[in-house]
Amino acid sequence: MTTGRFLSVQPPWIGIVCALVACACRSKSAPNETRAAPSAEPSARVAALGRCRAASDSAVVGLGAAGPGKPAAIDDDELAEVLPFSIELGDARAADDRFAVGGLESRSGTMHAVAAIVERDGGGRTVELGRVVGEVDPPMLVPHRGRWLGAIAEGDSAGVRLRLVRLDPPFAPADVRRGAEVTGLLRHAPGFSLESSEDGVLLAWTTQDEKASVLATAAIDPESIAPQKIERRAFAADVDVESPRLAPRPGGYFLAYLVREGAPSAAPAALDDAEADVVGEGATRVEVVPLDTKGAAVAAPKRVTRTGARVLAFDLLPVPNGGALVVYRDDAGGAGLDRPNVEAVLVDAEGSTRSGTWHVGSGVGLPTVLVDRYGRPSAPRGWVFVPGESETRAALLGADPVGALDFAPEPALAGAEAMALLGRHLLRARRRGTRVELDVVACQ
Repeated sequence: MTTGRFLSVQPPWIGIVCALVACACRSKSAPNETRAAPSAEPSARVAALGRCRAASDSAVVGLGAAGPGKPAAIDDDELAEVLPFSIELGDARAADDRFAVGGLESRSGTMHAVAAIVERDGGGRTVELGRVVGEVDPPMLVPHRGRWLGAIAEGDSAGVRLRLVRLDPPFAPADVRRGAEVTGLLRHAPGFSLESSEDGVLLAWTTQDEKASVLATAAIDPESIAPQKIERRAFAADVDVESPRLAPRPGGYFLAYLVREGAPSAAPAALDDAEADVVGEGATRVEVVPLDTKGAAVAAPKRVTRTGARVLAFDLLPVPNGGALVVYRDDAGGAGLDRPNVEAVLVDAEGSTRSGTWHVGSGVGLPTVLVDRYGRPSAPRGWVFVPGESETRAALLGADPVGALDFAPEPALAGAEAMALLGRHLLRARRRGTRVELDVVACQ
């Protein structure tokens, strides 16, 4: 099970089906942390989101073939026929006045990895990255000095392997360079993360060694498109490690990951048997460790989720001044229950933590949190988006990333998904039948 945040762009009716099997969020928190007092009033330091509009009326990059959309009525057999036409997108990134996102696209029953390159002023192209076998996460793409490095997951008889690729300007199909493969990812938890900085590119993944979970990292040489020395950290035999996520920091990276302990804990008496089975799986927590540019740890890992919490999904993002932001939803009280709050933890450059609670409205998942990794002057530091059935609400991240949020509806994102932030420009994904369209909206 992968617990990092991946964006699946599907028709709205599919979300209803998925909601029937939605799971809970779980986690834990760091000792001796200070907690920001939650505020019932909107923060005066957070301005309301300005109106957004399309950067171009005609500049759209499409994925998938145009189709008729959802049938009027659908049963289980019909659902199996429709689902393969969905387009699954990974995390989008922005650099050098353009956006990029990897995706999985089904064509006549065969899955293909693709990359979409979208210019900030609109327009762009899609690039074929090759066939993919098995049920895996979408490709990840990161920028590095005018090029894009990518990792593509593919199943095999032994588990999951990653194919490394590089996209060179002008990002046409002929500009795709194939690199080395990384093998040994676990089939049941094939989480991986790819991140870049001015100093290079780092890959993190989970594997197993003598029945123990192993967290592995390796710097990727952009020229040879191959991993360099692999750093490995083994955990206790009764611990599973999942969903590594990376964020750049000065002199290296932050690495966050989910730790799932094997010993089950007692479930609350008020839960029924089905809920108790999920809640009683055992403790979970998110740990964060600072790494150097080669992937070696430079300090001890630190638990950042609160004691007694349970985390199924979390996110890690860089923030100004060399810190990182961890966002998770606490599901300690019961599996899959709507909750109005999301927890946010700020990790500063020295490793200290400070927590706050965001009031985002009832739900079982995470809001979409986007940050501008390049900190452009006069542009927002970041935005938080909460999609709903009829509208999407948005709030600006203030100077205090764990402070209270002031949400307002944003009509330009109704029925769409915000994917990445570049200054005052957002990459937007919208479903058009069986086709996904990517375009850019400019927000004043």
